[in-house]
Amino acid sequence: MSKYINLSDVLVDCFKEYLGTVNEEQLHEEGFVTRKFKKFLGSKEFDKWDVLSESDWNDAWAEFNTMTK
Repeated sequence: MSKYINLSDVLVDCFKEYLGTVNEEQLHEEGFVTRKFKKFLGSKEFDKWDVLSESDWNDAWAEFNTMTK
């Protein structure tokens, strides 16, 4: 069972180290995000989150932006 309640929490844990660095720009590249997210979670856990809709992902990134400002 996942320790995360929602996708935005996972995104924050995974990508907070990139905020405020020269690498923050890479958070807008889908390939980079996918690779890092999959490595962070592991393949099985990644697959559980990867099935969410594009709308769910957009909402999670919006919440990520709010949570990390």
